[in-house]
Amino acid sequence: MREIKFRGKGFNGKWITGYFTYFKDIAKIINTSGVFDVLSDTVGQYTGLHDSTGKEVYEGDILKLLTDDIFVKIVWDKKVAGYLYKNGNDGIMVVYNGEI
Repeated sequence: MREIKFRGKGFNGKWITGYFTYFKDIAKIINTSGVFDVLSDTVGQYTGLHDSTGKEVYEGDILKLLTDDIFVKIVWDKKVAGYLYKNGNDGIMVVYNGEI
């Protein structure tokens, strides 16, 4: 089972990971270091996957596929109840099937 966590960019420009919540209409990430205000449009959930360098992949990340010179965005699709690659050039969506 994958770890449930989120990442958001703080107002200082640094990425913060942990649990996500809203309090008084402000997005917040909570971890062992404290509670941090984050920009709500930067918040994404951890997919449980890692890229080819071992870095965690989050919803909203833009990745370059290894097999092609194509960039994709990771998005959640409620119809398939899973994460998809979305190619911004032509809107094609492909269900991921393993490693990125």
